Amino acid sequence: EISMISDVKQATLVADGRFQNNHAGAGTYIGRARLKGVTGRCDSAATAQIKLYDGTSASGTLVYHVFWGAAAGDMYQEYISDDGILFKTGIYADLTNCNAASIIWG
Repeated sequence: EISMISDVKQATLVADGRFQNNHAGAGTYIGRARLKGVTGRCDSAATAQIKLYDGTSASGTLVYHVFWGAAAGDMYQEYISDDGILFKTGIYADLTNCNAASIIWG
């Protein structure tokens, strides 16, 4: 039997903000978590960015930053191996030219 570090969950944002425990945006905020994957969709012809901060706002510590895309609809997806990236306080996203960002976390 394979033991897991934690249950793996998924959350989505369509604007800057703090990720929550559900898709409807009405749940409790994610606290301490390990980032296991990121998916984003570019919404314009400009380069898209996702910045993920450890904390409750963009004043937290920048932990993850990715640039991609050059056309509307370009997708980005990354899976993070092993234990993932630790966020000690919460996961706040700053989205630029990105109309949706989803994370896999545990």
